[in-house]
Amino acid sequence: MPFSQSSRLSLLVVANLLIPLACLIFATGFFPYKPLLPGLATFKDQDANEELGLLPERMFSRVIFMVVDALRSDFVYSAKSGFEVTQGLIRNGAALPFTAYAAPPTVTMPRVKALTTGSVPSFVDLILNFAESDTSSSLVLQDTWLAQIKAHIHGEDAETRGELVFYGDDTWLKLFPNFFTRWDGTSSFFVSDFTEVDNNVTRHIDSMLRPRHWDGMIMHYLGLDHIGHKTGPDGPQMIPKQREMDTSVRMIWDAMVYQKHMKDTLLVVAGDHGMNSAGNHGGSAAGETSTAMLFISPKFQELSTNGTYLDSPISSKSGTEFDFYNKIQQSDLVPSLSALLGLPIPKNNLGIIVPRLLDMWKGSDEEDLLDPYLQLIYRNALQILDIVKSHYGPSGFVNVAGSSMSFNRCRLGYSGKAQLQCLWSRAQRMMLAASLDGRFSKSEQAEALLEFLKEAQEQLSATASSYDVTRLVLGILIASIAVIAAIFASSSAYVTSSATLGFSVLTALYSIMMFASSFVEEEQHIWYWMTGGWLAALAAARYAGCLCFDYIHLIGYRLIDTSVPKVIAACGAALLAVHRINDRWNQTGQKHAGESDISKFFFAEHYYVLWALLLGPDAPELVGNLFITIRRATAESPLVSQARMIFVALAILCFAVVISHATSKEQIPSSNGSRSRRMTLAGRLHPPLQLFLLTQTRVTNAPLFLLYSAQFAMLPVLFNSPVVPLDAVSRRKQSTITVTKISLTILLLSYASYFQTGGSNAISSIDLSNAYNGVASYNIAAVGALLFLGNWAGPVWWTAAGIVLLQMHQDQEAATHYALMTLFTATGLAATMLACTILRTHLFIWTVFSPKYLYAVAWAVGWHGIVSGVLGACLWWAD
Repeated sequence: MPFSQSSRLSLLVVANLLIPLACLIFATGFFPYKPLLPGLATFKDQDANEELGLLPERMFSRVIFMVVDALRSDFVYSAKSGFEVTQGLIRNGAALPFTAYAAPPTVTMPRVKALTTGSVPSFVDLILNFAESDTSSSLVLQDTWLAQIKAHIHGEDAETRGELVFYGDDTWLKLFPNFFTRWDGTSSFFVSDFTEVDNNVTRHIDSMLRPRHWDGMIMHYLGLDHIGHKTGPDGPQMIPKQREMDTSVRMIWDAMVYQKHMKDTLLVVAGDHGMNSAGNHGGSAAGETSTAMLFISPKFQELSTNGTYLDSPISSKSGTEFDFYNKIQQSDLVPSLSALLGLPIPKNNLGIIVPRLLDMWKGSDEEDLLDPYLQLIYRNALQILDIVKSHYGPSGFVNVAGSSMSFNRCRLGYSGKAQLQCLWSRAQRMMLAASLDGRFSKSEQAEALLEFLKEAQEQLSATASSYDVTRLVLGILIASIAVIAAIFASSSAYVTSSATLGFSVLTALYSIMMFASSFVEEEQHIWYWMTGGWLAALAAARYAGCLCFDYIHLIGYRLIDTSVPKVIAACGAALLAVHRINDRWNQTGQKHAGESDISKFFFAEHYYVLWALLLGPDAPELVGNLFITIRRATAESPLVSQARMIFVALAILCFAVVISHATSKEQIPSSNGSRSRRMTLAGRLHPPLQLFLLTQTRVTNAPLFLLYSAQFAMLPVLFNSPVVPLDAVSRRKQSTITVTKISLTILLLSYASYFQTGGSNAISSIDLSNAYNGVASYNIAAVGALLFLGNWAGPVWWTAAGIVLLQMHQDQEAATHYALMTLFTATGLAATMLACTILRTHLFIWTVFSPKYLYAVAWAVGWHGIVSGVLGACLWWAD
């Protein structure tokens, strides 16, 4: 029984209300805060249960933790590095270099949490990373090495607590409110600032190196990361910025050598994450997860027994691009720093003390826990054992009688909890036997403990998040109800046609794709091929039918009779050629990211072509000297003010267009030739919208919108209608176009344009470069809107263009068009939720499927709900 129009509208409203509800409920079950062990660790807790002997001597009394945002390993260790002083310290043994693995998501807030707690942060921290004003992710109540410094560096007396100072990225101030005695924070999202964000840190170094009281100094430099976002890792400012960071290292090193009060100071230089070939981060590519980490002190020069040290610079290890020296986990910093400073290891730490640093305590002849080397590893094992017991339960980790001491049996005969029980029992029995008869050497005991630590680290890191399956299922059910409602709401579009078949195939294929990690990573290919195939099918059908009509207007000029089949073929070929060029504009995805493309490689060598494309549409003769006058008047204005002037000018232009539309009596022929009507508001506002989107996209993407305009101008030829520019409509005969055909075309071009402008399903593809245009300070609404529009500029453009096409051809089918879009969105969202639920134990759940879910939410709520729904409705019903 067919539904009435009012019933279909009601179902459409219900479906679109259920979509954000499903997203919210599923997210609360998929991204929960993981449970943590409460309180601060103390040596007394461990000593009460174990006879561990005297505490090992601490090697340093103070620490300087210098974080260089996005410090990829090769930036320091390769021959192309600007860290010449640092490389010299490696060569003379004063710096111990490592490549530290940064687990995804590779953005600042989760990485800072890992570097301070030693734990694996929840993926929800990725979302909080973009909410600069958020304080819910504070670490003030968690156990960190910062909290340990404040509590223990001078003993247990609260009146003599350690003091911390901080300068740099204000993410630390959100994570550690009221922790620092002195501080000076800088916003991390003004990515166009390469200089002031770092000068604001460096200016404090000289005064902090003078004799004054502090126990820990943290510096977080942002400029190198900003350069990566704007120009990539090979940009012209990258090496000078590396030399600037190297100068800061030299200043601190000189103080450590020549100032007596700095002799027991440890300098740690580390990156929070790396960057990919495009200069972005957030994903799991090797460049994003490979960071430099160095421990620097004159004391390390004593570790060499024969006076030989490491070479620097060096090449990466064979078969890798970013692996230099020994590889460790970022979280390994936490127990290592605790040992060097004589602090308890934070309770939730999953890191393992770096064995090379334990050589600081070498020289003891003891073979039991009186040996500092062995005791420190054992304390690390006891600390992680508490987390293992909390996760699996305490049974099986106490009684070691009868356990095997065979490593192979533990590895091959068990898995999960049983394997950890076997490895722990093996280590305990070896230490017991060594204390009784000296059967096992110190190195054998240490190796057994390290095997337990490595396996525990691997298992606990993989299970760092718990899921609320009930909420996951509820979210999927709500999304499925939205799918059913959308099916009935779009029932009027179900007629046998190539468009209906294409829409059904696309929806089914896209949903199936969500269960394959490789397809999710390379999603752009299905959109490129489906879009090209659909355009070819339209051209073939139009060529075969060859329905004639009077004439066409192209950019306002009468050109040629389109009844000639050659014109149809030419338009089809031109559309496919332009589509192919668009596909190669930005290489995206994972497999081919960084390969040659038009945006980064062609324009880098042929910049004059970019300028020609940018200036080609300009018409300076129309404004005369007005442009020069305006430029002179605003030359001294801050960039924020200039950006606001542009936005205000665009707003005035849009207002003038609306007023003109309301008062205009201009009549144009209707789409079916039966009556005349006014020009649509959507058609009038499309050019100002394009101007605004050009201000939000990357400059190298601006010519893409010229190509989109060319595609838009040629599409009506394949739709069996006149080519219609945005300001005129020509007479034609009755069209056979259907709303499904237009909807499918706009859907394909919208998704394809997202990837053509450089987007992907990796967090690292998010472009922050235009998120602060016209914004003087952080405003979550303004920055969020600009961030979305900058990354979804292509889909927003095609959504508006689709409204223009629909108004020209199918005035009565607006609800059907939106119902089809709702059906695709809800189906894709439900499939993504189901894939994340079924594959929640998959190896790539946090690197592939979780980011895909976040993007699915952005498409469903941001693009479909707000842009297509709210904005589209306003433009549509304004006429």
